[in-house]
Amino acid sequence: LVRAKPGWNDAGGVFYDEPPGLAEIVPLGPDEAKAVLSDLLIDFPFKDPASRDNVVAGMVTLILRPAIEGPVPYFLAMASLERTGKGKLIDTAFGMAVTGATVPPMQVGREEAETEKRLTAQILHGTSLLHLDNVPIGEALDSASLASLATAWPNWSGRTLGSSTIVVMPNRMVVTMSANNPRATGELVKRTVPIVLAPKNDHPELRDDFVHPDAIGYAAQQRPKILAALLGMVENWKDAKKPVSPLRMGGFERWAACVVSILRFNGAAQVMENYRKWCKAANDESADIEALIEAWAAKHGHDPIP
Repeated sequence: LVRAKPGWNDAGGVFYDEPPGLAEIVPLGPDEAKAVLSDLLIDFPFKDPASRDNVVAGMVTLILRPAIEGPVPYFLAMASLERTGKGKLIDTAFGMAVTGATVPPMQVGREEAETEKRLTAQILHGTSLLHLDNVPIGEALDSASLASLATAWPNWSGRTLGSSTIVVMPNRMVVTMSANNPRATGELVKRTVPIVLAPKNDHPELRDDFVHPDAIGYAAQQRPKILAALLGMVENWKDAKKPVSPLRMGGFERWAACVVSILRFNGAAQVMENYRKWCKAANDESADIEALIEAWAAKHGHDPIP
């Protein structure tokens, strides 16, 4: 991992056009970095510490994406109710704080071919961060194109809008999603990092106890300090000879060995601790089969049924 300099960088094959005001960023130490990121996320009602740490993992993923030689998972912000802050969280933490802009939303297509072409259009456009907007309540997230995109490395092959032509392009896009009470197919569940928001009451839209009422504006104001915190986490890990966390995520081994290790070394011990629970609960097919087996065992026990 080498920090890019303004202009062309041979190491990563990246041209970095550094925005004004970011040239003098000095990476922060562990305690100060933790304080800066905690302050940024203080108003979001995370269900558990793992969800909060997973957001930071997504932010680190964005700044390291050109250096991770492998696929990266999706990041799904979910809640039981609408208006809980899922979209604002994505715009604040992933968008404004890291990229300096809000995240363009895209709806998942009703037809698989439509989804594939929409994703291809985003990659052709050069989108580096995408937000797949609210999946409707009660619908399962099920898309072969989405499942394929998550592990498409180093290139994505897809059809373009208005054409059956297949194009092949480098895939460096980081994908975020938001949904209410989502369920998904096993293939998508395994490719997703869960971020769960828990509303404090039945009317989260009426909440007024914010420390930073304009979260997106605050992220824009604090962006140099936030980037210094994220870079500090990376540099702290590098200085310690890059210790590797034992946590693994099938298909995303290089991402986990890098990003999860950085988070855990810097004290975010709960990162990905809710992943297994999410995999177990969200998969439509496996959840239904498990429920059937449990009901059958409760009624019949281990006795054979003629």
